[in-house]
Amino acid sequence: MVKRRGISYQVVMRFLTKLFASRAQSAPTTQPVASLASVTARAPVVDVRDEFEMLDALIDRLNGAVILTAADKAKLDQKRRERMATFFYKMLDEGQTYGKASGDLEIFDQPEADFRAEIRATDNDLKTQIDRFNHGLDRHFEYGEYHPPYYPWRIAVILSKRKDLDREKRFLAAYCTHFWDRVGRRDQMILERAEKKGAFNRFSRGT
Repeated sequence: MVKRRGISYQVVMRFLTKLFASRAQSAPTTQPVASLASVTARAPVVDVRDEFEMLDALIDRLNGAVILTAADKAKLDQKRRERMATFFYKMLDEGQTYGKASGDLEIFDQPEADFRAEIRATDNDLKTQIDRFNHGLDRHFEYGEYHPPYYPWRIAVILSKRKDLDREKRFLAAYCTHFWDRVGRRDQMILERAEKKGAFNRFSRGT
């Protein structure tokens, strides 16, 4: 029994190239011929959301959220462990990838080279960084997970590049209220940045 296989991308492209080449030869010279690129190119997805409204909503979310205590985190830790066991079973029993089984960002569900390329391509995309950080906050408040600090770091850097000091300081102040005591290198860079900008002081919290 011969196993049928799907047509490869290369075969389809060769067919379309020959098709349009033959049409170009037979078509009247006064009639424009559609290019292959115009037929195969996907329409760009336009994100119409206002990035500053998104940022202000993120700041409001941080300012309005309850700061998790050690006791809160201990309770959430059990919930996180149970959740981890569930998606590891999905990986083992159903063959799902980590990203799909855990419900994490799609960016993590791809080869490392593609992941790094996407990180570089979106480094200065404020909306993307806000979306990714919000996803991390969802998991922090629901399961006590630590979010990757790279995304809030990029938010601050983007605002600094735009010389939007007021928004940067408001964001850093709201962020550090929750995460000032994290000990990772990038976490400490965020804290030092907030203190240097006058947005936060670890020694005068609550005063």
